Amino acid sequence: KKSKNRFLYVIVALALSTGARKSEILHLTWECIDFERKIIFIKTSKNNKPRSLPLPEKIAPLLFGLYNERKSHVLLVFPGKKLFSPICIKKAWYEALKRSDIKNLKFHDLRHNFSTMAAKEGASNLELCAATGHATLQMLKRYTHLDVNHTRTYLNKLFTHINVNPKVVKASH
Repeated sequence: KKSKNRFLYVIVALALSTGARKSEILHLTWECIDFERKIIFIKTSKNNKPRSLPLPEKIAPLLFGLYNERKSHVLLVFPGKKLFSPICIKKAWYEALKRSDIKNLKFHDLRHNFSTMAAKEGASNLELCAATGHATLQMLKRYTHLDVNHTRTYLNKLFTHINVNPKVVKASH
């Protein structure tokens, strides 16, 4: 939020809440955002397949504010110095990391974070593939990092549906 780059906060918030790639976010045009239906259309992705993402409710007002500030001829949501090319956030990103004392975080890690958090919230593999644009479960697995504590919580919830009497189970020596 404290970055000198006025777009960085919104760009990072979009990445964390949608799982979109940096290039997908930076190349967004205003025609790709449907404020009424709260949808973001990704026309061109890494795998050349378009997809739609929900526009997060907390991000919509931030984008709408940028939309109202824009000059009518600006097509990109996050324009660079040259209005027809996207902004470069590299310097602002590294400055923000430095000020926050965060080491070794790449922008792409936000995509991994989205996948992991969405999975922890119960998103199915199909839902995650639709959101991230992954074509295979194998690729999705590389992005979703669940730890043993999450697995334990999930298994404990499942176990409540199984009636096991601990007195019946005897330890074998």
